[in-house]
Amino acid sequence: EAVKKARDMILELSRPMSERFSDRVFVEISQGQIGKVVGSKGARIQEIERQTGVKIDIDYTCAPCRVFLTGSESQVRLTKRLLQEIAS
Repeated sequence: EAVKKARDMILELSRPMSERFSDRVFVEISQGQIGKVVGSKGARIQEIERQTGVKIDIDYTCAPCRVFLTGSESQVRLTKRLLQEIAS
């Protein structure tokens, strides 16, 4: 059973982010600005997650980068606005 769970997790993680998060809201941030959003060693993005309660996942493989947001509608709306302000 544990091996099956591990295998399923690996298969899930190996899927492209665009497939794994297809049902999530995302913000597109240019590759030139994504560093401002993430911050040094991820500090800014971690602080945003802490403040808003939203889980943030970034797909760096596309241009612009897609920042996927998971949370309540109001949390996601606030986070989306915050990210856009930082990136502008």
